Amino acid sequence: MEHTTQEPKSPAKVGTDDEQNGIALDDVFSVLSNSRRRHILEELDRDPELTLATLAEQLAAIENDCAREELTSEQRKRLYISLYQTHLPALDDAGVIDLSERREIEVHRSVVAAFVRVIEFTSAQQIENDGERGNGVFEKLLTGGSR
Repeated sequence: MEHTTQEPKSPAKVGTDDEQNGIALDDVFSVLSNSRRRHILEELDRDPELTLATLAEQLAAIENDCAREELTSEQRKRLYISLYQTHLPALDDAGVIDLSERREIEVHRSVVAAFVRVIEFTSAQQIENDGERGNGVFEKLLTGGSR
């Protein structure tokens, strides 16, 4: 007897307010797998009107553990280029934001808010579990919350 596997007809999607614009589960994990993208999501959730330059400056200050006024032009530039060339296009491809050719960011607020809820939940679980790996979020999700 030959064993075959069938590919799903469509990738698993995480629903949003508009189910037709759901985000593929692989895209969710890809977005959340990078700490810089998680910081981007948190900043855009706090202020969806941020410009690329302001977002880069805020993240550079966070990553360099200093006030925005203390940043060097190189620190700002490094973050700006990283956002523009890598992270914002990834968020755009995943359907989290729309990045225009003029480098303007249009935030899909309900999607960003959903991602931030996941970030907050997983952060709380990590703290609750004292940072122990293997006994955290995914085990709880898979076992329905029991250990």
